[in-house]
Amino acid sequence: MKGRALGAQVYPTGIDCSWLGSDGDAALAAFITAGVGPIPKAAFASSILPIEDIEDFLLELEVCSEYRLLSSPPDVSSYVALAQRGLYVYDWTDFHRISEELCAYELVALPITPRSIGALVGELRYSAQTVRFEHISFSAHKALDVRKHFDTIGRDAGP
Repeated sequence: MKGRALGAQVYPTGIDCSWLGSDGDAALAAFITAGVGPIPKAAFASSILPIEDIEDFLLELEVCSEYRLLSSPPDVSSYVALAQRGLYVYDWTDFHRISEELCAYELVALPITPRSIGALVGELRYSAQTVRFEHISFSAHKALDVRKHFDTIGRDAGP
């Protein structure tokens, strides 16, 4: 795997994978990187799950919610599957943009019945607790610049 090493893990350059976060309301969100989006260093430093495997573990959760799509790319299957499991879904849609001002994950799907961090166990719960947006509610944010909340790593991570 190519990428930059961080602890025992490597940034998954070019791999469209997801990392997990929680908000001040204990709701959960999956952040899809498009292979370049910034990932909080805490997601690497504390997670015993490799970043590129997080989405597979999330998809093992039972379906618990209806969903609403806010974006309609050609393939929405990943958005739908994650939102049906009670997660807000943010995607790094800025991969094609040049302006530094636009570096944000955008909300592309949301659950009607959000899953709480308390419903997770083991490694997934630990991962979600580690990357916590303390003063944010995912339900109120259509876009998130994670660089404003965490030290990050990634092509577009900024200083």
